[in-house]
Amino acid sequence: MSPPSIDTSLPAVASGYPQFVERKSRDARALLLAAAAVSVALVMARSLWTPWLTALILLIALLWRAKNEEKGATKTLLRRLLPVNAFMIFLWVSLPFTVAGESVHWLGLDWSRVGLHLAALSTGKANAIALVFMLLLTPLGIHGVARALMRLKLSPKLTWLFLLTVGTIHRLRDHFATALRAMKLRLSPDATLRQRWDGYAAVLARAFVQSALRAETLQKAMRCRGIDPASGALPSFDTKRWDNADSAMLFVALALAIALAVFG
Repeated sequence: MSPPSIDTSLPAVASGYPQFVERKSRDARALLLAAAAVSVALVMARSLWTPWLTALILLIALLWRAKNEEKGATKTLLRRLLPVNAFMIFLWVSLPFTVAGESVHWLGLDWSRVGLHLAALSTGKANAIALVFMLLLTPLGIHGVARALMRLKLSPKLTWLFLLTVGTIHRLRDHFATALRAMKLRLSPDATLRQRWDGYAAVLARAFVQSALRAETLQKAMRCRGIDPASGALPSFDTKRWDNADSAMLFVALALAIALAVFG
């Protein structure tokens, strides 16, 4: 007797993952390849104006799009840039004082010109690349990106790793927010620094336990649905066919990437 057919569509497999509204006007592969091409060109840029001008243009485009979308989209966009620029602060604090070269005296300190240039260049590149992916890949959502990776013949195991990692990060973020909020409500205002650090350690330890439990639960759920990530099998999708508009968009992205690489 043959086993019953099982619905292995990705939204069912990845239940609980952050969801996005998918706009199927473009092929996911075209958007992913375009984002990758422009990002590689931005990484190769050496002048300051190339990444910063690109980031400014993309930011204006995204703000304009967010203005025409649901309420709070602009705030969400700016919040997504915070983690990128939080790391850039570390570069601005370290590079001007650790990179050898000509120095300039300012605010009572000696700043390396090369270090300042590297910090500014890295900040521009990081923001430009982040905005490129926001502009092109946000409409796809997690499932759309996974679909593009699968149709580009990427290793199925790497695609599964991408999906499960994103889901785990999403779950841990929610757990941290809930646990920290509960800790602040229960912690006495007169608590010592040691007590506060003990609370943070408990939250961190519980996060590891929750992560392990989540992985075990997810593994059992996938087996119940007849899915084995170790085998490399991926669910099938109803996908949009590549058309002339996708080719045109990818051609424009490649031309832009070449221009950035040559003149940047």
